[in-house]
Amino acid sequence: MKKLSLRMEDDVDYPYDVDKIVDDFKKHGYEVSRKEAETAWSNYSDTYSAGWLCGVENEDTFYILSHYFDEEDDNECEEDFIE
Repeated sequence: MKKLSLRMEDDVDYPYDVDKIVDDFKKHGYEVSRKEAETAWSNYSDTYSAGWLCGVENEDTFYILSHYFDEEDDNECEEDFIE
């Protein structure tokens, strides 16, 4: 019998762009998964009726995408997060 395995969240369609987004969030002190980064950029792209907006490398994706995320309560300083 053949075995199938579920694709894990690291399987993203635009790995370079997704890694850039994850790195931008890290620079601001936030950790997001690659799948979360991909989903957020995809949602942002949808606002422009685009499948996937190009130009991730030219944008500060943290400021563009931070409103798609909710900060978890393990950090007491909430004012550092951009609303």
